[in-house]
Amino acid sequence: MHTSLPALALVFFLPATIGCSDDSPSSGAGASAGVGASAGVGGDNASSTNSSSGGMTSSGSGGSGAATTSSGAGGTPVIPGDVLFFDDFEYVADRFPASGDAFVTEGGWNGFKDMRTSQNAGGYLYTVDAFPGFSGAFPGAGSSRVLAVESRVGTEAPQPEPGWSQTDFYLQYGDEGGGAIGDVPPNLWIQFWMYQNDFGEQASQYSRSDKWIYPTRNFFPATEGNLDWLFLLGSASLEPSNVELGSGPDRFAKLIGSGADFTAASEYPTNASKLGPNLDTGNFLARNVWTLVKIHVDTSSEQGAYEVWLRAAGGQSIKVSEWLGGVTPSFSWPIPAEHRAGHKMFRIPTTMNMTNNAGGGDSWTYLDDFALATSEAALPQYP
Repeated sequence: MHTSLPALALVFFLPATIGCSDDSPSSGAGASAGVGASAGVGGDNASSTNSSSGGMTSSGSGGSGAATTSSGAGGTPVIPGDVLFFDDFEYVADRFPASGDAFVTEGGWNGFKDMRTSQNAGGYLYTVDAFPGFSGAFPGAGSSRVLAVESRVGTEAPQPEPGWSQTDFYLQYGDEGGGAIGDVPPNLWIQFWMYQNDFGEQASQYSRSDKWIYPTRNFFPATEGNLDWLFLLGSASLEPSNVELGSGPDRFAKLIGSGADFTAASEYPTNASKLGPNLDTGNFLARNVWTLVKIHVDTSSEQGAYEVWLRAAGGQSIKVSEWLGGVTPSFSWPIPAEHRAGHKMFRIPTTMNMTNNAGGGDSWTYLDDFALATSEAALPQYP
């Protein structure tokens, strides 16, 4: 099921994106004492065969995580009719075959790139009906399949220089050739379920900062003036706390805002635009838990705004970030009038990193029910 812009069967082969791939060293202390989101409620313990195994195993050896059974709370999710885009990944896109066209023809995306289309991609995108370490119901609406985001940055991505590599694989929303600025609205709500696996051979290692949602008004790689924000995930929290979780399977949600100015940043002005969780660093995207991620970015008026909520399956939604230009203390985010119309397109996940100072390595991330909306009320709602 999907709702989207008209889908065009495009496959892209652009070079790896640049900039913002690694944070400057932060002055914060060690890892947060928080345990992240709660473990959620037990699933139904029903397991199924993974028809897109991708060489994955469920031996339980290695990795620090234990097998989990977790799902959303009972009841029926509501998918509003005015959602801008919705992909529940309820289609087969195998890891190995030469075609991933189902992402376009059934998922509604405008393009994709992974190792099946380019050997410099460093990652794989496919859908599965089960994965190692997890049994139970998926959290999406009537979900029987989820998206697998398999980063091979540690083992298969090209290394432009020794000790440094990054991926360049993604799904793309919006048309690079025929799209228009505003196809990605300036007042945008994004929501998805995420699971970061730490089990057996899928012991994920993430870096301090990976590009996760990367928009542009023009082409990729985006240059100064062609993007208002860049949404990141990584083990470093950024401002104002600069917490470090260390290389592993737990991550913070954060954003770099073009022109954002946090004057109380630990390293000002270097970190003025690096916006991390400023309400709660004890709740983050924790390993082996389905977590609902809700993001709001608004660059439609004189001052920009950025907010994030996290909700573990079976738990309550917790707001972890609130950056409101002109309202949040010591923070402004002036948006030039010519930049208030939004973007043409975005890619997810684009650039995942492995560097000597940023850590990171191969990882297995799972997504369910990816949605875009122009209001919070138009997002899917889960009981």
